[in-house]
Amino acid sequence: MTATNKHNEAARLQRLLRALGAAQRQEDEAARILEAVARVTGIPAGKITGKSRRRPVADARKIAAWQMIQAGHSLPQVGRALKMHHTSVMYSRNAYKDLVSTCPPFRALASASEAAVKAILARADEDVVVL
Repeated sequence: MTATNKHNEAARLQRLLRALGAAQRQEDEAARILEAVARVTGIPAGKITGKSRRRPVADARKIAAWQMIQAGHSLPQVGRALKMHHTSVMYSRNAYKDLVSTCPPFRALASASEAAVKAILARADEDVVVL
């Protein structure tokens, strides 16, 4: 293997490791968002990611999806985190917008969840050590 090939291979491996690190950070952030929403709503994270269609669980799922989207996660990433298809995430996003504008109890829960998510993500950012 020539020196150029070794350099190219090393650069490719570094890019791959950075991509894997970024993906892991996204997964960790999604898990923190899910836990924050679970804490505020009182719905266990396992139920939020489950198949229940009961209103409180579905509302918590909509809030979690919205918070993940707001944090910059793509629809497929949110879908993987919540164990749902990305088109269902699109529906949840749209339903969230409708409910926030028309349902005061949902709006209050969404607002409390947003505050909890912001706090937990801010703490996570403080814990990051820059080398």
